[in-house]
Amino acid sequence: MFGGKATFRNSLGITSYAFTPLILSLVFVLPIELMTFGLYLFSFNPHPITIKPTLYIVLLSFDVVLILWGLILSIVGTKVGNQLSLWKSINTVVLLYGIVASGLLAGGEYAIRYF
Repeated sequence: MFGGKATFRNSLGITSYAFTPLILSLVFVLPIELMTFGLYLFSFNPHPITIKPTLYIVLLSFDVVLILWGLILSIVGTKVGNQLSLWKSINTVVLLYGIVASGLLAGGEYAIRYF
């Protein structure tokens, strides 16, 4: 779309490489969050920040840092793997993440409404 030299196999490899920090978050941070907050992690009554505010902020910041790390890996991987300029790479990644996020939000809304 942006004039790069992408193949499906390279794009799949770049995407799996970029999702490594998210997998690390799933394996290491989420179990700590679940052991600490239990099901209150997914509810607002009471919000987890009222149970243990410092630990909640620390774990949330770990999650944010790992998401940003994955975003940077995705941008750099797209730039190098597809031989794009930095701005085209940023546009590609933001477009891809926007499509995925909107699809997840729409799927979640559908699941909440009909199930």
